[in-house]
Amino acid sequence: MRDKLYPKTKEHSDTIFDLKPQNLYIMLNNHNIMVKIHNTKKEIIQLLLSHKNREFTIRNIAQNISIDYKTVHGVMQELIRNNLVHAKKIGQTVLCSINPNEFNEDIFIAELSRRENLLKNKDLSSLYSY
Repeated sequence: MRDKLYPKTKEHSDTIFDLKPQNLYIMLNNHNIMVKIHNTKKEIIQLLLSHKNREFTIRNIAQNISIDYKTVHGVMQELIRNNLVHAKKIGQTVLCSINPNEFNEDIFIAELSRRENLLKNKDLSSLYSY
């Protein structure tokens, strides 16, 4: 029945029905990793935006957002490469802060999420400190 509904052609020989279970598992696992990295990136940017005048170590960032160091380190390397984050090395420590002169989709998404969280809180003092 599958062949009647989805006949194989040269252009579309691989559909989700043709995948072996282990390949489907790998695809789903990769998708979950990408979602985790995207969420981590958003949380890091939100933290840095909420403390614009402060510098954080990668370990501080990992502790503040409760995500393992290795994941945070990888995302921070990408943010530094994309010039969204300033990195200053002092000895063995790397101090990171948001780059106020840079703006892109990641910063927009993080700011939008921060705004939504602030608006959920009906306390006007939290909006005033924003």
